[in-house]
Amino acid sequence: MRPSISRRSLLAGTLGGVGVLASGGYAWNQYATRNALQFRPLEGHNESDEPVTLTVTASSDGTEVYEGTYDLASAGDERGEDTRYLAGPWIKHPDEYSLRVATDDEEFVLVLENSEIIDRLEDTGWGSECARVTITVTDEGTLESTVATSEQC
Repeated sequence: MRPSISRRSLLAGTLGGVGVLASGGYAWNQYATRNALQFRPLEGHNESDEPVTLTVTASSDGTEVYEGTYDLASAGDERGEDTRYLAGPWIKHPDEYSLRVATDDEEFVLVLENSEIIDRLEDTGWGSECARVTITVTDEGTLESTVATSEQC
């Protein structure tokens, strides 16, 4: 007895199955990375009259993945060193980053949890998000943050 399925039908069914699997894999990847962030850029800005050192600690799932120290000149520095990009793994590797930023004397500490950053972004959805985060040292020396959607990713 001869099979009643033609090669064309078999090929079309196989391609359809592969398409369904690829679409499902893509959708799952987007869902699985819905809380991942890239900071493009993460920057520090000093509006106070005193130079300040910021310590930035990034963690993911409760594990510290980065710590860096950045010096910012006093506000109005003629070389522009009162604003600085803060480099780290978040530039190229999306992850569920949470940030802890502290001044050099630990007097002021700012904590930005992953969920808080994502909540402050507009039009978030599935897949990793690209955020522009600015940490500002105010005139009084306190820390504030600005979070916006970035177009650099």
